[in-house]
Order: sequence, then C-alpha cells, then structure tokens
Amino acid sequence: MMEHDIDNILDFATLVSTLWVIYMIRYKLKATYNEDLDNMPKYYMLVPCALLALVIYLHTYHSHLTKVMWAFCVYLEAIGVLPQLTMMQKTKVYESAGAYLFLLGSGYFWLPTVLIA
Repeated sequence: MMEHDIDNILDFATLVSTLWVIYMIRYKLKATYNEDLDNMPKYYMLVPCALLALVIYLHTYHSHLTKVMWAFCVYLEAIGVLPQLTMMQKTKVYESAGAYLFLLGSGYFWLPTVLIA
C-alpha cells in the first residue's frame, strides 16, 4: 500500500521541515551559501528519475499519474543528496554533515540487500 494515516502525517512533517530549511537557507543563512560552487545541472537528476518513474512504479489501485508521480518522488529523494555531496567535495568542507549525508544517501541500499540475501 502506498499510504496510511501515519504516512500522511510523516509526509506533512517532512514537507514542513523542508520548507523551514529552504527558508533558513534563502533568508537567514544566505551569507553561508556559495552559489558559484553549486553548479550541478539539475536535469542530470530530474530526467533519469522521470524516465525511470515512467517505466518502474508500484501497481496499486491509484491512478496511473499518481503512481508515476509517487515513483518519481521516491527516485528523486534517493539521489537528492548528490548536489550536497558534490558541493561539499568542491569546498573540501566535511563537517558532521558529511557523515549524515553519506548515511542518508546509502540508506536506500538496504532494501535490495535484504531482498537478495
């Protein structure tokens, strides 16, 4: 199943916290952002995720568009740390966020490992 009440609550909490982080970055911590180093083309992430979502998605009772959009979000979330990792590599700043981002990105590999074993 794609959703339950707890999933909706957690998705809403994630949305609120993401909007808070975006607000803090754009307005409160703007001086700490280096736009010159943040030059990873976004279509390198968007296009493959969109194509993959059109081909591989859950088969549920939801509409086709909903299933494809959900799959796109999942795939994009799985590789969403790439811009942060590349920017950290360029600046050579590996604070505690480096370990967090690595673990966040590698957390999606446990499911295939469990299924193969």
